[in-house]
Amino acid sequence: MHHIRSVKKMVKQFTVVFFALSALVSQSVPAAAVVAVKPAFSPEGCYARSDVIEDLVNGESDRKVSYISIKKEKNSYFFRGFLWGTNWHICDISGEGEGGLPLTQEKGALVYSEAYPKEGISCRLEIVLKNGSVQLRDTNNQCKNKVFACGVRTSIDGTTLPKVQDETLCQ
Repeated sequence: MHHIRSVKKMVKQFTVVFFALSALVSQSVPAAAVVAVKPAFSPEGCYARSDVIEDLVNGESDRKVSYISIKKEKNSYFFRGFLWGTNWHICDISGEGEGGLPLTQEKGALVYSEAYPKEGISCRLEIVLKNGSVQLRDTNNQCKNKVFACGVRTSIDGTTLPKVQDETLCQ
């Protein structure tokens, strides 16, 4: 019986010492804040999507890749692209030369603009970066209809393309 009382006393003393040490350790070591770190998203790269393109006349179809490529040179961004639409219509979004079309940064978007007021042309193409993809916005369709070489059955406004690792898709 004496042995059981001394074991209980030792367990009680051990418990008190354990909790006292735990309290000291928790006070002496500050808790580190857990903060999720998102890697910075760079707009540079290849954005591409593969779609089955159909010929509405004869019913033939084939898989084609639409893309937008964004590159940075010095402190400026440039882009070019090629989009596919129904009936094999295409939209060639490129400038003269290999550098591509210049972009400016505005309110979280990359913007290409071209205006000729006398001709009634006011092209503003916004490239919005979201969740590893780009969404193209040509809200007044001026870029599609008056600036780029685009077929009737192609679309720029609302087109979303995911970023891909295979840069050869953007050539």
